[in-house]
Amino acid sequence: MGSPAGRRSTSACSNHYFGNKEQLFRAVLRHKIEERRAWAANLSSDPAERLPFWFKTACADPDWIRLLEWEALQGDGQKVMMKPNGARNRLNG
Repeated sequence: MGSPAGRRSTSACSNHYFGNKEQLFRAVLRHKIEERRAWAANLSSDPAERLPFWFKTACADPDWIRLLEWEALQGDGQKVMMKPNGARNRLNG
């Protein structure tokens, strides 16, 4: 674990690029969703082939599961993905 000064520096960098934690979370979630959309475009339409792929993919990426859990736990009734994107997002240029 880094020093408090190191954590503040990381936080300042994140805030510079994304605005705040929610916007950083939204950018990461959007990136992961787009990644999965690209994979889905190349899959067979047969559910018997798709389901095992998605199950193995989910098991291999616990961060994806955590992101989905955090999104599901949003208590304000409006999911992060439904909110307008005001982030200065560097992931998308």
